[in-house]
Amino acid sequence: MNWALQLGIAAAIVTARHPLHSSVTTVTQGAGAVRADVRVRVFADDFPPGRDTVAIRRYLDQALVFTTETGRRLPLRLRAQRIDGSALLLEADLDAPGGLRGVRVLNRLVTDRFADQINVLKAAYGGQSATLLFLATDGAKPIP
Repeated sequence: MNWALQLGIAAAIVTARHPLHSSVTTVTQGAGAVRADVRVRVFADDFPPGRDTVAIRRYLDQALVFTTETGRRLPLRLRAQRIDGSALLLEADLDAPGGLRGVRVLNRLVTDRFADQINVLKAAYGGQSATLLFLATDGAKPIP
């Protein structure tokens, strides 16, 4: 599925009364950068910690985890949050000095609340892109 179609689907899901529980996370790293930009879009009403910044940080630490191929955890730092209609938008920095290829991602956003939760992660790095789909029962997956 192409990226424009994915964005259209995500926008339709986020702006409509949601029949599904979903989130969309984008991770972007420019050539030679040691950090990646992480943006999460999730339904505000579904998000367990609500809008409390400290609670969001704690929740992200266990629900959205990035590790190297050797299992070392990569720091994710929340830098901003805002409401856009029915969506909560989170912005964070991810330390990824070795690049995103091979980084393992565990995405359990809101899966503790909804068995039908679907989390999409779109990574763009080094002129490449990849899309990972996470269901509530999925473990960590590598970025190809």
